[in-house]
Parts: sequence; C-alpha cells; structure tokens
Amino acid sequence: MSLSLDCGRERRRQGATGRSCLRLGLERQVVFVGTYPVAASLLPSHRLFVHAAKMESFGIALVEALAAGLPILAPKVGGMQEIIRDGVEGYFWPLDSPRRGADLLIRLMENDCLWKQMSRAASARFRTSFDRDSIRRRLVSYLCADELPRGKCDFRGERYAGDSMAAQTSGSRHKEETSIHT
Repeated sequence: MSLSLDCGRERRRQGATGRSCLRLGLERQVVFVGTYPVAASLLPSHRLFVHAAKMESFGIALVEALAAGLPILAPKVGGMQEIIRDGVEGYFWPLDSPRRGADLLIRLMENDCLWKQMSRAASARFRTSFDRDSIRRRLVSYLCADELPRGKCDFRGERYAGDSMAAQTSGSRHKEETSIHT
C-alpha cells in the first residue's frame, strides 16, 4: 500500500516539519498543499482525516471530513468533542503522545473492516447532525417550540416552497411566512 500525507502548511512555512521530512526521506510522501481555496474538494481522494490543532472552537474541517465519509483522528479539545464520538467516527488522540497517534493511525489504515465501519458512521453522523436539512429541522423545531402551541408548527421537511415554511398559528387562518436561508 502506498501512503502519502497532504499537509495544510505552506511550503515556505513548513519549518521543522519540512526538515523532518527531508531528514527521514519522506519528501515524496508528504505534500505541503498550503492554502487551498476549497480544501474540502481534496478530501474525497483521502482515506482518513488527521487533525492536530491544540485548540479549535468548532472544527469545520472535521465536519467536512464527516461529509466526505472519512474517519477522523483528532485531539479532544474545544468543539471537536461535539463533532465526533471516540471509537465511532474516529478516535481522539493525545497530542503529547505521537506514539499513541501513530498506533491509532496504523490501526485504522490496516483494518479495512474498522475503516469501513467508521467511514459509514462518519457519513451517518454528517447526515443526522450537520447537513442542511438536519439543521433546518432542528432550527424550525427549536423556533416553533416556544412560539406556537404544541403541534401547530407546519413543517413538512420534504419540500420547501421558495425555501420557506408556513407556520399556522392556533385559532387563526392567517399564515405567516418565515424564510430560513441556508
């Protein structure tokens, strides 16, 4: 199996990582892609996603990896804990233990059954938690919960006329249009 690594650092800023690649003879296997206009477009050609940020408030890159069906290795910091579940869509790994990270990476790369299971779980997690329709349903449910009497929010979830939904208030034939833009 041929392995390669695409690194988000720019060539001119690769620093110690670039020097280590040269010293270890890995310059053909490590590609420094730098700033990429639509980085998510690179993901489908990869087998998994490794994230090594020491702090992350949300982790949109992880959500993009889930959308591409990639298992994820990431530290358990910030909002990343809300995006993946350890052992389900990927693994959390301690940044202070490169050995543990390498062990998890190798385990995922060598175990096709585990990789397929986590890949399916990643895709499912994206569909149920982060895609547009999932977010729209949760947002409408949240907005309707306090504003309208229980069960009176007319939200079909299947089709949206002009990307809007109609909510009928109790005891009234008047319909109020609420647009939800995504």
